[in-house]
Amino acid sequence: MAASARVGSYQNTWYPDEKWGIGQHEVSDGNFLVGFSIWSDKKPSLIPEPLLLPDVTIELVDVPPQAKCSYGFTNELYTNTLTIMNHESVDVQVDWSVDWDALCSDFEICDKGTVTVPADRDVDISHRYFYKTVGIQGVTYTISQNGRELDSWSGSIDVIGRSGTITVSTPSTVKVGESYEVTITLTNEGSDYLDISWSAHSTITGEFDGGTILMIAPHEDYVMTRSYHCDEPGSRTITYKMFCYDDELDSWSGELNVIP
Repeated sequence: MAASARVGSYQNTWYPDEKWGIGQHEVSDGNFLVGFSIWSDKKPSLIPEPLLLPDVTIELVDVPPQAKCSYGFTNELYTNTLTIMNHESVDVQVDWSVDWDALCSDFEICDKGTVTVPADRDVDISHRYFYKTVGIQGVTYTISQNGRELDSWSGSIDVIGRSGTITVSTPSTVKVGESYEVTITLTNEGSDYLDISWSAHSTITGEFDGGTILMIAPHEDYVMTRSYHCDEPGSRTITYKMFCYDDELDSWSGELNVIP
């Protein structure tokens, strides 16, 4: 059995001219001293130290609601600004950090830092970023001091990719060994020049064609005609895909029946 520990106590002194509980008690000499202790088999946890943090907050975060995805060596740059406000009457040094899927173009550490905020004033921290992942990207800014969080802000950025379509005109039936032609149309649906790659795949022979087309103008078509022949009879699914770097923009599939 664990030893008991004293966890509290109380003591009070009543003097001759004071009441002691219900009714009047006469004491001719001396004072009436009462005290007791509180014991427990378990020692209680200590009261935590007071947490004294400066009144410094995130006043504003300015990030674009939408951004274009960057491809290859062409980067779409966006300036993002964190504004920190110091409500104290003395200068305060704080740490800041940002958590998101973005790359900095300023050739320095852009995901964290330390800044001194003047008394009763704010400071802006700005960097230029670009994005390599399409979709809704979450972003969280945090300010802290000595590892203790003072404030945080969370939001999101809609990173949009390039837009394009692929259409294919091909016969549905061909003969073994005979050549046939396929017309492939690649369309740039966006407002920027588009570098694309494409591929052709058969469920019987695997990938059998593909290539790269550079600098398709905005809202323009690139049309090409390819000649093929099949050495094996039977039905197969033919799939053409259109890519901008690693992002698949569009695909087309159809059935091709090869007869003897």
